[in-house]
Amino acid sequence: MVQSQLVLTDIVMPVMDGAALIRSLPKMGAQVRFLAVSGLVEREEVMVATAAPGVHVEFLAKPFAPEKLLTLVREVLQKRLPASP
Repeated sequence: MVQSQLVLTDIVMPVMDGAALIRSLPKMGAQVRFLAVSGLVEREEVMVATAAPGVHVEFLAKPFAPEKLLTLVREVLQKRLPASP
């Protein structure tokens, strides 16, 4: 059985921001897809790209309709899992 793994995170969070989370999981060997939500997508795409080079992250701008989130989750889950580091 193939497991689909997705991390859905906000970029701005207390203690550990989304960029730090996205950077740390692949370093720990996690093979997951990332979907990040943000109110400032363009700025935070740059922040994630700088913090976690080579890690692909899909972004969804806030506010969004639940249907948009569900559609994007489905699309992201259909993509290949990243290769092991």
